[in-house]
Amino acid sequence: MHPEEAELSNKKKELELLESELAQNELDLSTLKAELRAFNDIYVRIVGVRYAELDLINCAISEAVAAKRT
Repeated sequence: MHPEEAELSNKKKELELLESELAQNELDLSTLKAELRAFNDIYVRIVGVRYAELDLINCAISEAVAAKRT
């Protein structure tokens, strides 16, 4: 085997390894994106409700303060 052929063979093996690593990284990224979307949905559902409750409480406080001033 010529040195060029050996180098080409090594480069092909390296390429295969890198392609496999890239495929795994892409799969990991897709998984993390899905987990992040799921977390975000739960966060919005829970925290969104709390913010709505907080808005109602702040509104009631503002009304009570305004009523007390008159």
